[in-house]
Amino acid sequence: MIKCAHQKTGVHMPEDDGKLTDAEMKIVNKWLGEKWVRGSLCYVCGQSDWEVESYLAHAPLIRAGLIARLGEKAYPFILVICANCGHTVFINAVAMGISKGAA
Repeated sequence: MIKCAHQKTGVHMPEDDGKLTDAEMKIVNKWLGEKWVRGSLCYVCGQSDWEVESYLAHAPLIRAGLIARLGEKAYPFILVICANCGHTVFINAVAMGISKGAA
């Protein structure tokens, strides 16, 4: 079962901006319902209790010879987290229809 992380644990990030809207969470849940067919068991611990983080995560682009810096372009991801062990799956938010691309 996949739940929104803040609904299960009551834990939020400190700031309110950047949080996925209810409409975006519906898109995420619909996408996961259609695509998450083989991911029901965590391949680290074997449990099946997953949470969806309510904020986008970003992986910065790193060019040859440079380090990642704040303000650089980044790929947006939805995080799906095993509630038992914390194993985290990054799913491209662009593929889900939540984001328009590298920001």
